[in-house]
Amino acid sequence: MPISYHYAGECQYDGIKSWHAFAGNYQVYPVDYRDLLAALIQRGVERDEFRPVDAQSVAITIASLYEGLVLLWMVDPQAVQWENASEKSLNFLLEGLQNHQVG
Repeated sequence: MPISYHYAGECQYDGIKSWHAFAGNYQVYPVDYRDLLAALIQRGVERDEFRPVDAQSVAITIASLYEGLVLLWMVDPQAVQWENASEKSLNFLLEGLQNHQVG
């Protein structure tokens, strides 16, 4: 489960003060993995594997996709088959990134 949901759950008990603490903590948490994703995406762009894109924006999109799927799965696990949904969603995104001009 993403750590953001843990923090959000804690905030329900302490109100707005905890919400500000959550927001501050949450801003730090995803930066590391978004930066790693952005570096991988940028490497793919430089190798002409991906079309030219803003790597940070794509990293945010991938992180949002993951966070959103987790939230949907938590709300309705019967409707969201995690392995199937995550694999298809990521494949759909990666197909859109591919540089079809090369080769």
